[in-house]
Amino acid sequence: MKDLGLSYQKIDACKNDCMLYLGDDIGAQFCKVCERSRCKKSKPSGEDKVSTKGKKIAENTMRYFPITPRLQRLYMCRKIAFFCRWHIEGRVDDGVMRHPTNSKAWKHFDETHPDFKSEPRNLRLCLAGDGFQPFSTTKTSYSIWPILLVPLNLPPWLCTKQQNVLLSVLISGPDGPGMQLIFTCNH
Repeated sequence: MKDLGLSYQKIDACKNDCMLYLGDDIGAQFCKVCERSRCKKSKPSGEDKVSTKGKKIAENTMRYFPITPRLQRLYMCRKIAFFCRWHIEGRVDDGVMRHPTNSKAWKHFDETHPDFKSEPRNLRLCLAGDGFQPFSTTKTSYSIWPILLVPLNLPPWLCTKQQNVLLSVLISGPDGPGMQLIFTCNH
């Protein structure tokens, strides 16, 4: 994946999903919202746990898959690049809901942002996420939450094909993301 330019970044997060240690907060050792330590503590000594490479182990980590190289790969295929204009050139607007392009929300967005609508190559993405337990035993408390992006410019028969759905974030750990994250993504 790295050789294709499709690597990912590990980003530490607060155990309570309050914040990401990113930008100005990249060196912070405590959450500025709940003041919880960034690092796991060893039970007997209470000291920060350290990996075999000598780095402190974060309480919570997410993996971010940069979207730009994935979108560039999507547009590299001439056939897919042609279909990325389908929402303007190929859709049928007969009052039947066949695709999000037929929705009131899409039309409202077009009316509100005419400059964005005027360029048919501007990409519209749908954000989707859902967690699952990867292990077969229910005794193990662990979950994985993939956050996916679906390019809605493509026609209905292509937009949800596996090769066109983009993995943007992977959140894993003993618990799923807190309600704050879910609430933020829904609004």
